[in-house]
Amino acid sequence: MLDERQKTILKHIRDKAIEHAEECVDDESLHSAGEWIDIAMDADHILRKHEWMEKHPNV
Repeated sequence: MLDERQKTILKHIRDKAIEHAEECVDDESLHSAGEWIDIAMDADHILRKHEWMEKHPNV
């Protein structure tokens, strides 16, 4: 399970990746934007999976 520090780090990674993706879109670097979005989605997926596991510990 993730502790609060790990969740905070993942949220920071997600938020920074979204910021970088937005900058890439502004610079018309769509491939790079897509890579940053992938990073944001991965971090978000981990956070959501952890949240689901906390709610369903016996699954």
